[in-house]
Amino acid sequence: MATITTTSNANLLNTEFFGRRFIERLHAEVRLIKLARHEDAPHSSGKVVRWQYFANPTAATTALSEGADPPLSTNVSTTTVTATMSEYGAYLEPAKFFISTAASGTKAEIVDISAYQAALTLDTLCYSQALNDTTLGAVTPAAMTADIIRLGVLALKDANAKPHPETPGGKYFAGVMAPEDLFDMMGESTNYGGAQVPTWQMAKTTD
Repeated sequence: MATITTTSNANLLNTEFFGRRFIERLHAEVRLIKLARHEDAPHSSGKVVRWQYFANPTAATTALSEGADPPLSTNVSTTTVTATMSEYGAYLEPAKFFISTAASGTKAEIVDISAYQAALTLDTLCYSQALNDTTLGAVTPAAMTADIIRLGVLALKDANAKPHPETPGGKYFAGVMAPEDLFDMMGESTNYGGAQVPTWQMAKTTD
């Protein structure tokens, strides 16, 4: 008589499910991920990541003699940006008794709040680094206004910055605004046609 032995990989499927759920929630929670360039770091390539940026060359306005080659090659300056990768982590340790007696879905909720913590960590680190490395165009205590945003756009265009490809039509700059700054702008008004109109509404009307 033949004996058939079966094995169950349900525990592996369970781990795979929660692992995928964590990654999906992490991507959904990270606010700055939409503004980032997505690149993979090759294995065994070290902890330092390097980006190379080329400055735009000047116009070649000198006429050439007929049939002649340009007398000089174009010198293009470059800017190197480096970053050192670091590892961060935390974990939750619910008791086995809690997991076995908790309502259905509790374990998934624990995975969700872990993903939120990871996303908050990434956003906080990126925001803090940006404050250290970014040139400020306005005094910190000043309220956010449309003029300040226009000054920021002017600075970006003067630096030949490229619009973000993920914006509508790929023709706009993108930014992250704190709720307090957003409410400052929502309360800003401008005289338009003899009436005080919210600045953001006027901008939308005249765009």
